[in-house]
Amino acid sequence: GTGIAQAVIKMFEPKFSLQFSRGVCSLSPSLLVFLACDRAGSRVLDAALASPNALPKVKQRLVDALSGNFTILGCDTYGSYVAQRCYASANLVRKRKIAQELVDNERKLMASRSGSILLSKCRVDKFKRQQTEWETELTQQQ
Repeated sequence: GTGIAQAVIKMFEPKFSLQFSRGVCSLSPSLLVFLACDRAGSRVLDAALASPNALPKVKQRLVDALSGNFTILGCDTYGSYVAQRCYASANLVRKRKIAQELVDNERKLMASRSGSILLSKCRVDKFKRQQTEWETELTQQQ
């Protein structure tokens, strides 16, 4: 089931990805977090964020819909992959918000393997110590 959903999402035309994001983003935050932490659901969200056909604003909407829940996602094996993909898909302003949320909850994240990996992938240590350099590096990558 999820394999088919992932394949369809990756081949979305932009207008369909917009409809998909409206539907997903209309879910309650708790249901969206549940979906992101589910083995199958996380793969569908990951496919939507990774799709080259999805409009950037669709990806940003999904990142915004999960905002405030990145610590919960980071502490979960499947959710942490969605959080990493959100970070990779986010623009600089949203990456800064994600990094700040992770900094604010660093102790809790460090207590789990997936949380530690998320902190590393998002370069939270550099964000804390050298925020200007962190931003410069991200700007050069984009």
